Amino acid sequence: NYTFVNDALCRYFGVKRTKLLGARVFSQTSMESVDNFIKACELISYDHPVTTIEIKLAISKKEIAFHQWIIRGLFNDVNEIVQYQGVGRDITERKKAEEERERLILELERTNSELKKLSKMKDDFLSIASHDLRSPFMTISAIADILLKEGELGKKYTRYIEMIKSNSTVQLKYVNDILDVIKLETGKIKLDEKQNNINKTITYCLENHSIIAHKKGINFSSHIKTNRILKYDEAKIIQVLNNLITNAIKFTPSGGEVSIWCFENKAKEIEIHIKDNGLGIPENHIDKIFQIYEPIHTEGTQGEPGSGFGLSICKNFIELHGGSIGVSSKPGAGSDFYFSLPIK
Repeated sequence: NYTFVNDALCRYFGVKRTKLLGARVFSQTSMESVDNFIKACELISYDHPVTTIEIKLAISKKEIAFHQWIIRGLFNDVNEIVQYQGVGRDITERKKAEEERERLILELERTNSELKKLSKMKDDFLSIASHDLRSPFMTISAIADILLKEGELGKKYTRYIEMIKSNSTVQLKYVNDILDVIKLETGKIKLDEKQNNINKTITYCLENHSIIAHKKGINFSSHIKTNRILKYDEAKIIQVLNNLITNAIKFTPSGGEVSIWCFENKAKEIEIHIKDNGLGIPENHIDKIFQIYEPIHTEGTQGEPGSGFGLSICKNFIELHGGSIGVSSKPGAGSDFYFSLPIK
């Protein structure tokens, strides 16, 4: 029973001191609180005179409070407990915060579990898409090649087969770009960096595009000023070069010029420029061309199509290597796309 209470406890329960003195501890709230308090007191002994407990108090039908109590036993000369002293603190707000934290943790765990399931579904889709979306176009292109080699189709049907092959190649490029975008956004693309000769890599790309440039009547030149051995993922850098060279040819009219420059800059990086004197880029498009989902015009001077994803893929590939990419362009005066690779 209470033998002494301070003003704070009286105010807390909203009762007068005379009503609390002599009453059973916490009897004005619930028997559960009384039982918990008694159990805590029973843990006190001469060797362990102090204990700390947390109890839930039913202040009213609608209000629940949480208290933390430090209870000390007072002993007589023969080590018998004659009185308990307790100091309590209202920890309701703290408990509510802890409960909210626990709720949020559980919610976060459920969300993480769902995200893992979705991530696995995305991975499964990507695995299936990589095969099933590419396969038809690769098959069509292969069959078209076989038919063209037959040489007995006549001009009319040969032209039809060439159109089939051309369109299947374009569609395969679209599919590959879309799959690359998905892989980049899900962090599934990893670099396979090895020591490579940048001169040989650029030359390989130039040889692949020289025929296309010649067919369109474009003067194609290279100015490679270094023979550096660098550590990079050659397949990714070839993809970047192919994309930038293809774009330069695509947006340059017949009779125009496309040139590739490669040199070591003052920052001790390898810097590569793909320049053309073609259509150029409107100023309001400069900031958008490397973004994935910005709709900009991608049709070439002879109606060549494009997926619109190529430059954003280039940007991601170069940044994965620790380099940077940019463009300088004016409408009607051509473009200079450039990127750098660290020497490592």
